Amino acid sequence: MQPQTVEPGALLAGRYRVEELLDEVVGAQAWRAVDEILRRPVLVHTMPATDPRAAPVTRAARAAAAARDPRFLRVLDATVTGDVAYVIREYVPGRTLTSLLTEGALPVEAAGALARELAEAVASAHAEGLAHLELLPGTVILAPDGTVKVAGLATDAAFHGTTADDPAREDTRGVARILYAGLTGRWPHGAAYGLPAAPQVDGRLAAPRQVRAGVPRALDDVVVRSLDDHPRHGQPLTTPAELAAALAAAVPPPGRRGVPHPVLIRRPVEPVTEPTAALPRMLPPPATGGGTHRRGTRGVWVLAGLLLVAGVTLLGWQLVNAFPGGVGADPPQTTSPSTSSTGPSGQPTPGAPIDIVGATDYDPLADPPRENPGLASLAVDGDTATAWTTSTYYVEFADYKDGVGLAVDLGSPQPVAEVGVDLVGSGSDVEVRVVPGAVALPADIDGWEVAGSAEDAGERVDVPLTSPVTTRYVLIWLTDLPGPVGEQQGGVAEVEVRT
Repeated sequence: MQPQTVEPGALLAGRYRVEELLDEVVGAQAWRAVDEILRRPVLVHTMPATDPRAAPVTRAARAAAAARDPRFLRVLDATVTGDVAYVIREYVPGRTLTSLLTEGALPVEAAGALARELAEAVASAHAEGLAHLELLPGTVILAPDGTVKVAGLATDAAFHGTTADDPAREDTRGVARILYAGLTGRWPHGAAYGLPAAPQVDGRLAAPRQVRAGVPRALDDVVVRSLDDHPRHGQPLTTPAELAAALAAAVPPPGRRGVPHPVLIRRPVEPVTEPTAALPRMLPPPATGGGTHRRGTRGVWVLAGLLLVAGVTLLGWQLVNAFPGGVGADPPQTTSPSTSSTGPSGQPTPGAPIDIVGATDYDPLADPPRENPGLASLAVDGDTATAWTTSTYYVEFADYKDGVGLAVDLGSPQPVAEVGVDLVGSGSDVEVRVVPGAVALPADIDGWEVAGSAEDAGERVDVPLTSPVTTRYVLIWLTDLPGPVGEQQGGVAEVEVRT
């Protein structure tokens, strides 16, 4: 680690009084400071002038200072003087997207609005000859009023030595990755930034609609076309301007189509005068791959509500990617968090949940007999925001096949009396089937016994069995799916099996 380059009380550029060291990693320091002329807090990042990154970072900061879009954190000063290099930036209260995503995926409309803001800001930067190349959840700050701020324009890439053969394509992917994470609560390229890995389906990244119920087709299409060089539908989106235009068409403007206007959700908050945390944990940057200016005053209205509910953290942060530390979250659970329960006599307690040790898609009527197997574990991960989904059927489902389902494994024969299911959408016809005495899944649907059913079910259905049965396997068999003919799709968000 490099020696400390400045001390508390030091005065930089004759006006910035250094007050508190917030963090120090890999030779760079983050300080809270005060601009003594304008009497406002600022963020100062310093490193030794001899550090080989000092000159590239300060050059990049000066270039980024010319960015006109107000959604980028403003660079106030950047220079190398004496034995220290420093970058001065505005100090913004709020939370990073990394912090918000630790609490789960965002509301769909908030994720879309956030991505639209990012895409428009990045498109503006590219129009001015600037690129980010390090767009990550930690580079996005949400202020208490929902305003979006993007940190690290040009400077994070300079610090890490990140380059790209096609900067526009890389920044397009960067915005799309953030949108994917906001919609699903998962990172599209392995576990990272405190998020579990997104699942794969047939060797390809699962689309957001395959991971989370309720993602609009238009947003799903934007993500797939941005991340996939050869999308199955439509042409790839390869520039931030193209992505911004696609999101403008997919995301409703303020006050339209049911999206609340910012004024309707803002509430007074207690002012925050001191930092409550040091820099957020970050990973080293992933490997890099081979618009019109507008005012950024609209903000992300739904996220404002999230911020006010969650509280505000003052983040001493700008060159945040320069401070890697920590690792991605542990992989998500693949079993239900519920546990079996027995009474004093050793007999199962009526109504107690039973452990689920695994889940698999079950589609013996298809060739090949698969229905999104990579998503099956999402139906038993304890999170109703994630789901196993069926394919989308473009013909009348009931005329096309007799059903499709999800089988859960209890590990050993268990007495089952009731099954609770959180479904994707409303309107599914559901059968609960069992196979007493079986040690493996039947190869054919006729090998199962119907133990209970529900027609035109809502998003949550509890199906009591006609009589308790001891079985290792339980099948959630969907005989009809929600949606109009031509767009039918169903699924299972969570399963609970009870005694």
